[in-house]
Amino acid sequence: MKLIRITFGLALMPVAAFAQEPPASPSASPSASAMAQRWLAMKTCALDVRTLCPGIQRGGGRIAQCLMANAAKVSVRCRDAIKRMRAGRKAGGT
Repeated sequence: MKLIRITFGLALMPVAAFAQEPPASPSASPSASAMAQRWLAMKTCALDVRTLCPGIQRGGGRIAQCLMANAAKVSVRCRDAIKRMRAGRKAGGT
């Protein structure tokens, strides 16, 4: 069971690339749709993060900055997923 947790944790390391500040209040929490778009973007961009941003420490927007700095190399799938995530944020107000 411990191995499963460690493996799962390692698989989700790129997740922090899209970390945001916690909502100020419960009413400001992201919608389920926005959370799903965020999860999809993290999953879709995991390979890009591993190949384009090795050694970049998570947090503080460093992974997002790395992806922006390597925008010409970011996969089309990752770019599209990030666009959908941002559009979901704007539509949902978060």
